[in-house]
Amino acid sequence: MKSFALATLLLSTASLAFAQAPSAPSANAAPSAPTASPASANAPSFLGDLTRQLSDHYKANGELRVELLRAWSTPSDATGPITVDLLEAPAVMNSNMLVRVHFHSGEKSLGDTSLLIRAQLMREVWVARNPVSRNETFDPSQLDTRFVDALRDRDTLALSDGVNDLTFNRPVQAGTVLTWHDVSRRALVRKGDVIDVSAVDGLLSINMKALAMENGAAGETVRVRNIESKKEFTALVTGQSHAEVRL
Repeated sequence: MKSFALATLLLSTASLAFAQAPSAPSANAAPSAPTASPASANAPSFLGDLTRQLSDHYKANGELRVELLRAWSTPSDATGPITVDLLEAPAVMNSNMLVRVHFHSGEKSLGDTSLLIRAQLMREVWVARNPVSRNETFDPSQLDTRFVDALRDRDTLALSDGVNDLTFNRPVQAGTVLTWHDVSRRALVRKGDVIDVSAVDGLLSINMKALAMENGAAGETVRVRNIESKKEFTALVTGQSHAEVRL
């Protein structure tokens, strides 16, 4: 167990030359579904099952692809199709991983072994079609999409992510793959605005006016000040110029 953990740590810190992915297509090109790796034609029969187990283990958001980085041959004592059980995997999914598995052939156990694998998590992400200015509203109709490896291009903004109430918080050049660093949730409550605050206790609701002390997007907690009592408290942003306090 210790040797497996040490090998995993060394692998995660090493830069492997063969981990480089092919260059991405032009942002203006129509997005196409990801294609299988050429190596998959010669992949062991158990690799599909291992891929599914890893996808479930990490709750992968996207299409997970896995290939072996070392040659593998069927054990001589195998009497039928090889099946695999995932035993151990790194806490965080990475492009290159060492996983521990158990092999079976029918009802016969073939023992445990470690496999060095390369993983790709293909996701369809947003790409800027034209230059974008700071504070522009995020408009999917003005954007293109592209499939990328989310393990290589991290923090990308995928089609499966919620993109409501987003604005750009910095300029973006045409052809840029968008990340969460490029956008932020649009503030529904702005510092200095007088907003409506509902104090809710079961079926009872009391409305009041309050001064927002900071900006806040939907679902965020902000400090507000009661207009009459001047008392400050926190409230949950629930809509445009509206927040709520649960008593």
